[in-house]
Amino acid sequence: MKTSWIMRGPVAAVVLMAVLSNCSINPATGQRQVSLIGEGREIQMGREADPDIIASMGLYPDTEVQQYVSQLGKRLAAASERPHLPWTFRVVDDPAVNAFAVPGGFIYVTRGLLSHLT
Repeated sequence: MKTSWIMRGPVAAVVLMAVLSNCSINPATGQRQVSLIGEGREIQMGREADPDIIASMGLYPDTEVQQYVSQLGKRLAAASERPHLPWTFRVVDDPAVNAFAVPGGFIYVTRGLLSHLT
């Protein structure tokens, strides 16, 4: 007896409905894509990760630099595909030349990267 892996009938309809219900429009491309988490959960994930990142790396102690990076980042974010996110920009006290982000609009720039910029 040959087993077919192609879904048919009601099972296929249920799977198709589940996939389509998790589709959203990618604001960068305008195309539909499968979204495994919602925007609210994405923001929550970032808010949960932020204290751990700060605890492990520390914030760069210069408030003027923090404000400058935050203001610049928020101006850029306002022109992005997702201007409504609660964008947060921080300078972490790490000598590596790096920047990274976590879900929900939390962006981190290292002091090492800033030392390479003019």
